[in-house]
Amino acid sequence: MNKQQETKSAAALKVDSKQKMMPTTTLPLEGMSRASTILPLLPFGSTTLWQWSKNGKFPTPVKLSPTITAWRNRDVLNWLEQWHLDESEINNSVNNEVGGC
Repeated sequence: MNKQQETKSAAALKVDSKQKMMPTTTLPLEGMSRASTILPLLPFGSTTLWQWSKNGKFPTPVKLSPTITAWRNRDVLNWLEQWHLDESEINNSVNNEVGGC
C-alpha cells in the first residue's frame, strides 16, 4: 500500500471510545452502492465480500451492466445491524462465561 492509499484509508476511519477503528462514512437507506463504497464499512476485505455474496453469508449484489455490480444499501445496512447484534451477543456470552468461573 502506498502513502496516498494509507492516508486515504486512515482518513476513512476514526477511533471510538472502546479504541476500535470505526468507519466514518455512512450509506443512505435507499439506493445502491458499489464495492468500493461499502468496503470501508465492512469488517472484511474485497475477497471475502465477493465470496460471502456468492455463498449467501452477505447480501447478493445486483448486476447493473456487464461491468457494474452494486449492492442495495438497505440490504447492506440490515446485514451490518445484524452483524453488530451478533458480535454483541458473542462478547456478552464470553464476558458472562469468564465472570462465572
